[in-house]
Amino acid sequence: MPILEANAFEFFSRSPDQTRRVGMRIGALLKTGDVVCLDGDLGTGKTTLVQGMAAGWGSTDAVSSPTFVLVNIYRRPDNERFVHLDAYRLSGAMEAIDLDLDALLAEGPLVVEWAQKIITSLPKDHLLVKMSHMQEELRRMKFTANGNYYEDLLSSLQEALVESGLKVTDLEVIGITIGPGSYTGLRIGAAVAKGLAFSRNLDLVAVSTIEPLSTAFPLDPELRMAVVIEAGRGRLGVGWFEVQDGAWQIAEPAQLLTPEELSKKIRVPTLVCGEMDYELRKLLGRKHKNVVLATPAQSLRRPSYLAELAWARWQAGQVSDPETIAPVYLQTHENIPG
Repeated sequence: MPILEANAFEFFSRSPDQTRRVGMRIGALLKTGDVVCLDGDLGTGKTTLVQGMAAGWGSTDAVSSPTFVLVNIYRRPDNERFVHLDAYRLSGAMEAIDLDLDALLAEGPLVVEWAQKIITSLPKDHLLVKMSHMQEELRRMKFTANGNYYEDLLSSLQEALVESGLKVTDLEVIGITIGPGSYTGLRIGAAVAKGLAFSRNLDLVAVSTIEPLSTAFPLDPELRMAVVIEAGRGRLGVGWFEVQDGAWQIAEPAQLLTPEELSKKIRVPTLVCGEMDYELRKLLGRKHKNVVLATPAQSLRRPSYLAELAWARWQAGQVSDPETIAPVYLQTHENIPG
């Protein structure tokens, strides 16, 4: 996946299935009002890419080229909509105006095939995917970001690789945290990691967001551990650990709790670490007989913790399936398709 500049990179797909999987990674990021413009000759895989986008977004509807009806609408179980526009038969931007593009953008994500024919009528901020036929099933896709959202995403990835002194070709395995955490952050992180895994044929190891911090503390069989992350709206994501088989192991599934609920749940000596503001530390500090508070410095989440944990699991053969990985989002008590 060569990175051409801050806002562009290219990807070479070796099969329709791979093109579809790339589309799924894009679709997982899309929300209402987003615009993806597809450009390329007939047979370069535009509709195949859209099939993946719709699936990654969450639609179970069959996707086909809307050339003769111009616009297809796909739905998912929560009744959200995904708009697929084919501009092949349009003569120019003036005809696109008759389609009421503002109304389509209000419906959901908008994906436009043959977008260059009506590009002046589309929002300036969009993701452009230029597709071209190389040989047999080999396709080149050049992604160009127009707008800060996608520029920041690609820039962050590029900076991480430069700082580590690595090239994409040097990677052997990808470690990723899959939640609980920020809804948008989880979807973006999962999509980027899956895209890298598929494009470079790399193994992927998925780890709970809460797990890496547990590895930073010495083993103490006399204590439980509660790892805390902020979950918004005054609530906390809390993971519980106990020492088993020479390591901190997950004792029960992560829970969504208020600070008061967390305090009441601590009935035995417990080490509490993670994201805690002054008020939470004050509340838990009252239970001094059962609570050992980690310092703020000890509670920092560091990428190295994730790297060590993912590397150890990879060496033990504990590899995740990129097709089935889905971010964990505690506020809905279910997995969000990735």
